[in-house]
Amino acid sequence: LEHGPRSFRLVAEEDAEALHNDPGLLQTVTDLVNQYYPAPNNEAHTWRTTDVLDALSRGGDEGGEGSFWFLDPIDGTRGFVRGGHYAIGLGRIEAGVPTIAAVACPTLPPPGGSLGTEGILD
Repeated sequence: LEHGPRSFRLVAEEDAEALHNDPGLLQTVTDLVNQYYPAPNNEAHTWRTTDVLDALSRGGDEGGEGSFWFLDPIDGTRGFVRGGHYAIGLGRIEAGVPTIAAVACPTLPPPGGSLGTEGILD
């Protein structure tokens, strides 16, 4: 991502450690990056999960002007520490306008699971 068509900026509260433990979520994030952050010069290139993890681990930007990604890999730290519910948020701001956002709740089952669809939005 750092070699993409525009500089990669990331505002992150923590690093990408939570994604290391959830291969499905990591793949979803990687798919979104490939969909919304094209390779340089429209080359036939696909970002790998390792590329995404490396980039997310460098989240020291302050945000502000311009365009940037933002990541909160563990929103609900107390729930996470207790083994309960927490959320992971990822989004992009382009010239001050939110353009994409995703929230995942890794401890909730998929629709139709034992807890039903509580807390899950399509």
